[in-house]
Amino acid sequence: MAKRLAGAVAVIVLVPLIGMAIWLAPPVFDRDFPQAPDAAVALEPTGYVEVGGAELPYVEQGTGTPVLLIHGAGDGLRFFEALADVLADDHRVISYSRRGYEGAGSPANTWDQHHADAARILEDLDAEGAIVVGLSMGGPIAVELALQHPDIVAELVLLEPGMYLEDHGTLDLLRVVLAIQIRGVFMSEERAIVPFYRWVFTHDDGHSPWDSSISDEMRYRLVNSVSAVTADIESLDQAGEVPRERLGQLTTPVTLLVGERTQPAFRAIAAELESLVPNVRRVEIPDAGHDLPNENPVDTGEEIRRAAQAVVGER
Repeated sequence: MAKRLAGAVAVIVLVPLIGMAIWLAPPVFDRDFPQAPDAAVALEPTGYVEVGGAELPYVEQGTGTPVLLIHGAGDGLRFFEALADVLADDHRVISYSRRGYEGAGSPANTWDQHHADAARILEDLDAEGAIVVGLSMGGPIAVELALQHPDIVAELVLLEPGMYLEDHGTLDLLRVVLAIQIRGVFMSEERAIVPFYRWVFTHDDGHSPWDSSISDEMRYRLVNSVSAVTADIESLDQAGEVPRERLGQLTTPVTLLVGERTQPAFRAIAAELESLVPNVRRVEIPDAGHDLPNENPVDTGEEIRRAAQAVVGER
């Protein structure tokens, strides 16, 4: 009897553990790691904006209605190269590296520094009344900027903003988070974070451009910005998300862009924001997942251009 009971207990305990191990194995034992490119070409900044003890590099191109591009967690001002080229035909496009990212020194100490930095950039570059574009974790920065400085933001364009992700997490995201924690015990932060980027860029059919179309140079930059990504996550956790009730206070028009092929988590976030934000226009970008600016810069740029034209028409 005792042996049978012990055997039953062993089955009850071991089967879930084995199932969990099998479930976690792919991201935990992911051996992919981008190598440094042989001939990486640096993007020469137009200049630097000094703010709060930091020097933030920026690139400015084109003339017309100003457009400020705020990148997400993973890469600096070079992430927007393709989109900036599309917009610069008839707009003054400004992209910059947030604190801790490429060429921008140490990571931010607090989340508030990010939207304060963005406001300072608009003021110093005489670009008030800009169309402010926030990608992923750049989204909540853009929202807070518009809430606190509505006089310098003409319109918000949010590209799959990284807001309330914990409330819309999926089992795939949980698996990636657990895998990163396990990997972090026995490998570098740069190697540990790879499954996160593969997940972020994954399409709704399970395919990830991380494994195909994203260049080795960009992949290398992404994994090597892990300290800034960690600081972003920690400082946002400390500051807390933008309270949902404050979204109703937005007076700035909002365009919400969502990739047609994006995964469920980002689609759910967009649906919630659409229900909470007044004066919002939601558009799906064809043939794109979370990486809208690079997977489909033409259509993404066209919707930003349409938002800018609406603002100009109201003036």
